[in-house]
Amino acid sequence: MKRKAETFSSMLNEQTTLSQEVMFQLLNQEDTYLCKCERVKTDTLNQAFAELPSLSSLNSLKLYTRCGMGLCQGRYCEHSLRTWFEKQTGQLLSTEPFNTRQPVKPVLIKDFISK
Repeated sequence: MKRKAETFSSMLNEQTTLSQEVMFQLLNQEDTYLCKCERVKTDTLNQAFAELPSLSSLNSLKLYTRCGMGLCQGRYCEHSLRTWFEKQTGQLLSTEPFNTRQPVKPVLIKDFISK
């Protein structure tokens, strides 16, 4: 069952991931939301980066702009923020995810019970 869900999740991810070209077009628009939960737009990130060029990691941007601190805990916006950051700095980031705070994602107790 778990393998079937993971296969479906991978397929869904492949089908819904934007190409880098489309992503760059969206990132060039100031009114594009990078974080829907916290309502952070690219314009906010551009201003933050202009004010503080020392923001040199995803986690520092997250703390300064709240991008990735909403209900989804960055599950939806982390890739967009990573792409935006790489576009701004010209450097590739490691695949290390956001620093997280517990609880990362609510889990039902029944999910821990083996059958």
